[in-house]
Amino acid sequence: MASAGSSSSAESQISVVEENPNGQISAPPCLKEFSFADLKTATSNFGHEALLGAGAYGRVYIGWFDEKTLSRPSESGIGRAVAIKIYYPETIQAFDQWQSEVNILGRRYHPNLIELLGYSWEDEKLVLVYEFMQKGSLENHLFQSDVFKPLSWDIRLRIAIGAARGLVFLHSLEKQIIYRDFKSSAILLDANYNPKLSDFGLAKLGPSGDKTHVTTRMMGTEGYVAPEYFESGHLNAKSDVYSFGIVLLELLTGLRAVDLRRTNDNLVEWLKPMLSQLKTLMDVRMVGQYSLGAACNATQLTLKCLEVNHKDRPSMKDVLEELVQIEAMASMKEVPEVLEQIEAVTSNLKEFNFEDLQIATNNFKPEALLGEGGYGRVYKGWIDEKTLTPSEWGTGMAVAIKLWNPETVQAFEQWQLEVNILGRRHHPNLVKLLGYCWEDEMLVLVYEFMQKGSLTNLLSQRNAIKTLSWDIRLKIAIGAARGLLFLHTLETQIIYRDFKSSVILLDAKYNPKISDLGLAKLGPSGDKTHVTTRMMGTDGYAAPEYIRFGHLTAKSDVYSFGVMLLELWMGFKEVGTRRRKEYLVEWLKPMLSQNRKLQTIMGVWMEGQHSSEATSQAAQLIQKCLSIDPEDRPSMKEVMEVLVQIQAMTFMKKVPEELEQIKVMEEKPKKSKFSSPRCSVAPPRHRQPRRFLTSLKASCQYIGACRYGDRCSRLAVSTPNPASAPPFCSPTSTNVNIQQHFQVHLTIKKMLATPHLKEFSFEELKMATRNFSAQLGDGGLWKVYKGWMDEKTLAPSKTGDSMLVAIKEFNPNREQHFELWQAEVNILGRHYHPNLIGLLGYCWEDEKLLLVNEFMHKGSLNTHLFRRNSDIKPLS
Repeated sequence: MASAGSSSSAESQISVVEENPNGQISAPPCLKEFSFADLKTATSNFGHEALLGAGAYGRVYIGWFDEKTLSRPSESGIGRAVAIKIYYPETIQAFDQWQSEVNILGRRYHPNLIELLGYSWEDEKLVLVYEFMQKGSLENHLFQSDVFKPLSWDIRLRIAIGAARGLVFLHSLEKQIIYRDFKSSAILLDANYNPKLSDFGLAKLGPSGDKTHVTTRMMGTEGYVAPEYFESGHLNAKSDVYSFGIVLLELLTGLRAVDLRRTNDNLVEWLKPMLSQLKTLMDVRMVGQYSLGAACNATQLTLKCLEVNHKDRPSMKDVLEELVQIEAMASMKEVPEVLEQIEAVTSNLKEFNFEDLQIATNNFKPEALLGEGGYGRVYKGWIDEKTLTPSEWGTGMAVAIKLWNPETVQAFEQWQLEVNILGRRHHPNLVKLLGYCWEDEMLVLVYEFMQKGSLTNLLSQRNAIKTLSWDIRLKIAIGAARGLLFLHTLETQIIYRDFKSSVILLDAKYNPKISDLGLAKLGPSGDKTHVTTRMMGTDGYAAPEYIRFGHLTAKSDVYSFGVMLLELWMGFKEVGTRRRKEYLVEWLKPMLSQNRKLQTIMGVWMEGQHSSEATSQAAQLIQKCLSIDPEDRPSMKEVMEVLVQIQAMTFMKKVPEELEQIKVMEEKPKKSKFSSPRCSVAPPRHRQPRRFLTSLKASCQYIGACRYGDRCSRLAVSTPNPASAPPFCSPTSTNVNIQQHFQVHLTIKKMLATPHLKEFSFEELKMATRNFSAQLGDGGLWKVYKGWMDEKTLAPSKTGDSMLVAIKEFNPNREQHFELWQAEVNILGRHYHPNLIGLLGYCWEDEKLLLVNEFMHKGSLNTHLFRRNSDIKPLS
């Protein structure tokens, strides 16, 4: 408790407070008066573990009180954390500064000023109790790089704007307050990096009447003090603007205001020769996070704040307005695509009217209902394949029509999000959006129809064991992973947020496509580690950090993918009514490290379809995906790589069996048996091997093609240690009779892992090109021809009918023609992007190597730039 004398003294001078922040304390009724004993308890007797920091005027500790009442201290870590500043009693100005903070913060509230909760004044013990700021000071984040992660451009801009708002508030009070000691250490940050100004002990009331300044002895921090105040003691609001400019300089450059290691320790003096090129001195930790215009405007504002003549500096109100404009520039640079106007997105989408959709679904008849959820219902409909107009039931092309429930709060946001994501981006593993409808409150989307429905439904069927083999399940996992990887690696990353087996739809060949992107979120920008958002998703699939803290990252999708893998490979539903524990992850996690148990589970329905090595890899992958700490989870790229390895293991398990069943197609009735002929390194033309068949053992790997005679084999394998040159082509090592013009039928599809590509016969391509009569170009290594094919079946069609294609025939007489052909199949057959040419299929017969690509009507850029004739107009 305060002594009687000191209390009386304070009460007798209450009126002084309104004239001067340094007048005697008039304790505002909203502040709590703490006993010193309670503060000792709250800080464990001001223990060393509770110490947050120390300065010239005292120390700051973390303490704990009852969250609601602050009436009693609690144990460390329980209740509400507070910051407790205890002043050094021997400091001459301790009382003045303590009193100034009580008078300023006790009477005024602003979201960018630290909140004062209470005080203690017992004998000579002066204490203040503030709200606790979780992220500490801006100074620490800028200059303790070994402890804190670098602040992004967006966060720095947010901090600058918040701090400016705090100063504008003080400067615009009826009785203006000048901060006097503004610096980066006085800016504290909460859990979301929102800034609040603290340490008002040196604040002064501004000039009154027609005075232009307050004259006072210089007090402040070296490096931040304005020149006029340092030289003459003249203080005004523009002095704070100068100090703010120094903090802006620190934010932009990442350099301290005062650093004794520099040739000139004062930052402004040191940078003076370079200030006009300040944008070139931007903190390298922010590279790529801001536009050049925003950087230039920020540096120009900083220079204005640092004008030597205070009259040339802007007011804090002007500074704030400029910062908000810079923030607007930054946001315009990367406007979230989900907020852009629908009209800008839908140029390649058809706009349906609601009446057409009623016709396509037989007025949304019950028999057309495919499914329903919280968002609305999905119906099957029929439209003309070319015009996309409604057709009779069962005629034309089947589509899936999602009708949103207009009463759902987030219906429009989710509908718009799907249009923005799927309307702009195409990927073989994302469901294709064909069009939309927006009439009054009616929100509808029209998608391609996926014949096999959702993975959830297939897993629930009794015959799922027979229907979904290990190979198919692996194919589904890889395709779904490709879809997520595509979203995660976009320039503006997209986090799916609600990934689960029910959003994986399967076409007639079990190719998976991800649907339902209505809850997707843009990923963190700059150096942010996560997006903070309220939890929305499905129980059992959501990542722990997202459930507990609302922290969302791409690794949250990885966790959900791990849950889906459990369902896919273990044959269980995520939520099981017969299990003692509701969630599959909790129920199965103890088994994941035990391969025998896993093999028992998988072996029940996939016996003989995979190796123990594949099972072990699968279990390890699931374990990693389901790690509690998101940092321990792999990226979707790493998940993809492991899945492909598992697929390779599965394939290699089957290679010996398939090699025994190689079928030889006769071109001539006569067969001949090779007797281990040595392939010469430099024989006559057509006899030089590309790769060599050294043996056909159980442990082998694909390494390319071996040519012998005038034909090209389809297979070359080697032992782990291939024979050194000159190697042997020795089919006899397996006692397989191979005709002279042999053609091995170990499917290239498996070798190249491109099951979605069509394998054309050479005869089909001859028909499509009218015997290769329509040549488009000749590149030396290959020739390109125009061809016509049926759009649905890709069968050859009449000239001028159906779909144009470009057919590239590789020159068998040129070196590396096989490697070039193979590289294109491997790259374009596995990867899809709207700016890569689409590969439709291939042909490999004898030495004939061909590729079938989509047709590009305008030809090459080279032609448009350099071949000027009447048919080709100059590019604008």
